[in-house]
Amino acid sequence: KAPNNVARMLKELNRIPPASVTAVIGSNIFDISVASININDKRLGSMMVMRDITERQKLIDAQIQMEKQLYQADKMASIGELSTGIAHEIGNPLASIKTVIQAMEDDCPLRGGQRRYLTRILKEVDRLTSFIRVFSAFAHPSIKEYNGTCRIEDVLKDCLFLIRKEAAKHSITIHEMIEKGIPEVGIGPQQMQQIFINLLLNAIQSMPNGGNIRITVGYDNTRYEIPLQTNTNSVKLSISDTGCGISQKDIDKIFNPFFTTKPTGTGLGLSIVHKIVTEHSGRITVSSAVDRGTTFAILLPVGKQI
Repeated sequence: KAPNNVARMLKELNRIPPASVTAVIGSNIFDISVASININDKRLGSMMVMRDITERQKLIDAQIQMEKQLYQADKMASIGELSTGIAHEIGNPLASIKTVIQAMEDDCPLRGGQRRYLTRILKEVDRLTSFIRVFSAFAHPSIKEYNGTCRIEDVLKDCLFLIRKEAAKHSITIHEMIEKGIPEVGIGPQQMQQIFINLLLNAIQSMPNGGNIRITVGYDNTRYEIPLQTNTNSVKLSISDTGCGISQKDIDKIFNPFFTTKPTGTGLGLSIVHKIVTEHSGRITVSSAVDRGTTFAILLPVGKQI
């Protein structure tokens, strides 16, 4: 039996036939058409046709998602080519500047204000060097790890050792829910660490006044059509926070290189996460609400069966 809202739509359609509407009934999607039956300009009744278009809509949604992934992959490839040249042209002069400054300090030790200026210069050189190192990750990912595997719980343990102190400084509590017997995933430990560190730091930065981070890891045996590698069992990882959230106008941009809403952010952290996940035949999605928090969900193909 059609829900009340569908019944009301049919009543409205019946007034101005022929007409059609798409409605969700239960877990299915229907295309509903209504037309009048007339004989000699006299209306005798109406005819309604309902078509189940659930599978067709799934295919359309999958195609749209695939087109988005292809567009993102093409864009990231362009950024990778660009970053190669920039990392070289900026990285080498920065190394030379730092070497010369250190040589000056060895030959003519500076004191007072001059030493403070020199220290500030070195600090800025190190900051730019760090940025270049992150930027060049687009052009030089750890290819040697692409065929590797890792146990997510082992990598997570190492990452939490590094992160917990920073979280405690901001009164943030980290909760873990890890299923037993999780299989290895088809990604190297170094790149898995990059994923964790970027997402956890992002969560911490969204909660300057404290909050909670929830990490869940579980075995997922659902067959997905959208991931790049189909018909493969996956491990599902999610990281949720109770932070400031992401506005709807920004949520489609967060994986774009250099997009950031932070005054000191580079806009590369989430782009790197997206690149690593998709290049390992995985999928990453995000859901968020302003002032309620954000959840990143990642599916990674199993590297070794249980």
